[in-house]
Amino acid sequence: MIDGIAVVTDSASYLPAAVRERFSIRVAPMHIFLEGVDYREFVDLDAPAFYQRISAGAKVSTSQPSPGELLDLYTQAANDGVLSVGARRPVR
Repeated sequence: MIDGIAVVTDSASYLPAAVRERFSIRVAPMHIFLEGVDYREFVDLDAPAFYQRISAGAKVSTSQPSPGELLDLYTQAANDGVLSVGARRPVR
């Protein structure tokens, strides 16, 4: 945590592991669908495997973490006694 603030983000932030670990940042993995199979970014599928698959012609799509996955991370943060919820920028 950073001075009593819990940080929750998704894997699209691409924070280095050292930063995530130093500040106990919780990360919800994005979902990557390769040929219809759901992989969690950096959990079930690393970057080299991803690029190898798409170089071979695999069809790919992505999706954000589910509300339940985010809720789990926010619940963990709240159980630690701190929680910070950030707002998204308005879409223009």
